Amino acid sequence: MNDIEFYKSFYDRELSRRIDLDNALNIPIGLIAILIALISYLISNINFCDNIIVNCLITGFTAISILLIFQAIYFLSKSYNNVFKGYQYLNFSLTTDIRKFQKSVETYNSEVQDGNEKVDIESELIDKLNYYTDKHILINDDRQIDLHRAKSRIVGSIFILLIALVLVITKKYLL
Repeated sequence: MNDIEFYKSFYDRELSRRIDLDNALNIPIGLIAILIALISYLISNINFCDNIIVNCLITGFTAISILLIFQAIYFLSKSYNNVFKGYQYLNFSLTTDIRKFQKSVETYNSEVQDGNEKVDIESELIDKLNYYTDKHILINDDRQIDLHRAKSRIVGSIFILLIALVLVITKKYLL
């Protein structure tokens, strides 16, 4: 087995996972837009002149849903860009710098007599791949957890808004 290809596959997987996490934000953002429209509808249908208990329930459910949506927005922004800090994905140097390093190692290795002091470029590259991949794994895991938290808040908000919507429909057509 080629060691560089083995470790490079992990590095590539984490880069692909980064893109997948970026793309996974589209549906939750669209759902939040729909939920905000639904909340606007619910708020416009609140009339405290009649049946105050039902209106208070609708208002309470709507307020909880708004809170969950704000939490979802926070976790989505944290998943996407760590709110305002950004994520520090690491990358290799420019290829010209890597080539200069390779030439300097070749020169160094040709001058060294003792085989134990020679620098193994492949080993150095594998160490860098492992370091970068480990950092990317930690970042992507955090992003995935935040995305899960956001989706959980959105699902909770949907259920609570459905209850409020049922109350609005019941109040409008049955009471």
